[in-house]
Amino acid sequence: MEALDTLQIDSAQVAMWQQDGRYDYNRELMGGGESLLEWLQRVVMGWFDELFSAAVHDERVQWLLAALGVVIVVAVGWFVWRKRQLKLNYGHRNNTLDYELEGETIYGMDFTQLIQEALTREDYAQVVRLVYLQTLKMLSDATRINWQASKTPTQYVAEVGQKDFTELSHLFMRVRYGNFTATKQLAERMDILQENVGRWLNQPTEGGEEA
Repeated sequence: MEALDTLQIDSAQVAMWQQDGRYDYNRELMGGGESLLEWLQRVVMGWFDELFSAAVHDERVQWLLAALGVVIVVAVGWFVWRKRQLKLNYGHRNNTLDYELEGETIYGMDFTQLIQEALTREDYAQVVRLVYLQTLKMLSDATRINWQASKTPTQYVAEVGQKDFTELSHLFMRVRYGNFTATKQLAERMDILQENVGRWLNQPTEGGEEA
């Protein structure tokens, strides 16, 4: 009597296994035709799926992601603000001679006394301002400039065309409008530049040009 073959294949179960990617061993061994980039993309996307799936069910992860989002927004905001501040400061340094002297005057002021009082108070910003205005008075009295409160230091620099006055004007505008700190050394430098301008005014030059 021949033995009966009682082993039967469950076709439906085999078909289900074939459709289930977990049992696709050939793909794992041979790569299934995936390139390395495609495999890496699939793995990374799987990580993201697991992360967001956990976030949906884990309140702690939700709070962590929310805090991370706030940090990113704050960091981006700070970066934009910082970049704008640097741009403004750079603009101050490179365009400091475009401000009008509105509200300033060179007449009816005892500059010598006012400068001495400011030095006594160690108010060097005021010293810088007064020395500059006093220098403008010197230039106006020597008819080297046409003083007008609505004019800018740029215009006076162009009128005078003298290097010491140009530097003096830059220092004044940096302290006055560029938020530069006025120091004793800076005030002393202003005094030296003013003396140089005074000597230049006393030189017999033709047409007011620098010798």
